Amino acid sequence: MTCDRAGSSAVCEPNRCPTRYPTFMKAKTSVYLDPAQAAQLKDAAEATGRSEADLIREGIDLVLLRAHTVRRTRPWPSFDSGDPGFAANSADLLGQAYGE
Repeated sequence: MTCDRAGSSAVCEPNRCPTRYPTFMKAKTSVYLDPAQAAQLKDAAEATGRSEADLIREGIDLVLLRAHTVRRTRPWPSFDSGDPGFAANSADLLGQAYGE
């Protein structure tokens, strides 16, 4: 028997608590770890009281944040004064322009 509940589907058995499967999870994948990684992941999950899958998802999120770049919709604005000393003299030039 399948129990429909908002946000999840649950498999119901008589006299048993239903097992919930979140329906917001769209992709399933397999990750192959070397034995040392698997042992460290298991230890970290036990130490933090979190599931191994939750720690893996957090790790993926951190990698994606590090790799995230902002795409510009237009090129960076540029200005060419024609004067190679413009940046060095900018304080004087701005002072002259604004009467200081």
